[in-house]
Amino acid sequence: MPVLTEYIGRLNRRLGKIEARVVSAKPLTDQQVDRIRNVLAKKTSLQVEIYASVDPELIGGFYVLIDGNIFDGTVRTELEKMKESLKRGIGNDREA
Repeated sequence: MPVLTEYIGRLNRRLGKIEARVVSAKPLTDQQVDRIRNVLAKKTSLQVEIYASVDPELIGGFYVLIDGNIFDGTVRTELEKMKESLKRGIGNDREA
C-alpha cells in the first residue's frame, strides 16, 4: 500500500512528525534511542518517532533510515572506507 504510506508520511510532516528506522547490531538502550532521537530532531526540526530493530549481520554500530536517506554508522562501512583510503594511499605512493 505505497499510496497509504505516502499519505501517512505527508500527514505526519504537516503535524511536525517524521519516522526513522534505526537498525543496530545489538539492541539499543532507551538512553541510546533518546540520544539518536534528539540528534535527528535537531537535524530535521521535526518530532522523530524511532522504530528500532536488530540485525545480527552487522559487525557493530547502526544505521538510520529517515525520509529516504540512509545515515550509515556501521563498522562494516567504516572498514570499507578505511580499505579504500589505504588503496588510494598505496596507489599515490607508487606514482611518486
